[in-house]
Amino acid sequence: MGSAAISALIDTAPDIALSVGKELLGLDRKKAYRLTHFALRVAQGLSGTEPTLAKKIFDRFAKEQGVVTYIMGASSVSLTALTIWQAADNFEMDAIRTQRLDAAKTDHQIAQEVIAALQSGKSAFLEAYARSKLQSPVPADNARGMMVLGFGLQTPFADEILSRTASEEGLLGKALKAAKYAYERNVWAKDWYDEMTEATSPEEFWRASVLFLKIVDSRCDMWDRSELPADSIMKAFEPGVMDEIKRRSGAWKTHREKTLCGDNVPSEVFLRPQHHRR
Repeated sequence: MGSAAISALIDTAPDIALSVGKELLGLDRKKAYRLTHFALRVAQGLSGTEPTLAKKIFDRFAKEQGVVTYIMGASSVSLTALTIWQAADNFEMDAIRTQRLDAAKTDHQIAQEVIAALQSGKSAFLEAYARSKLQSPVPADNARGMMVLGFGLQTPFADEILSRTASEEGLLGKALKAAKYAYERNVWAKDWYDEMTEATSPEEFWRASVLFLKIVDSRCDMWDRSELPADSIMKAFEPGVMDEIKRRSGAWKTHREKTLCGDNVPSEVFLRPQHHRR
């Protein structure tokens, strides 16, 4: 059942939708496993009118695998991530989004959350999150804020932060280098894409496409791109280009799963939330 059907249920029978949401929380593990995708859609639908209940449903089902793994786009973003980022904007949903960015254990997981946010029109949230982390006295927070900017789209704020120079040693130096690496490749990929669309010969297209496909990732789905003219050389090669983008996105996944903020993924003990006494 898609989000449109859930929205129709909430609009026409809000009491029934509320009852369904509460019943989902009481399901045993076997039933929850079968209804994971439905529950996530319900939580997204209820997030605007019943944010507290929606948060409880997301907390209950976000880690369930479900019968089928439902992914979308070249970056294979999960349904869980998309429903959370596409949910309503309020304190409860923002708390979940912040927690997911905070809890990401690899650069790949950070990048996936950023992609889900961009696909859901939440670029302003990402910038606010990065600003908050960069103002923190904790270096690990600063590093995470830089990575969120590095995996995002080009903005004046990201340009300002990632143009800074820093030593390549230490956590912040490695994070800045990694964030800048990811960020600049998206900027250059957009330049090469523009050359591909403007090519007037197969040779010009091929030259630009070779450079483009070496560095592109799934952020190209979020670029502001105009419709290609019917006589564009790009039209003839676009299906093959899209296949290669998917392959390239898989290669980035393999690379980024081995790192966190540009360094090797640390031991699990260092990734657990720390609870400080007052």
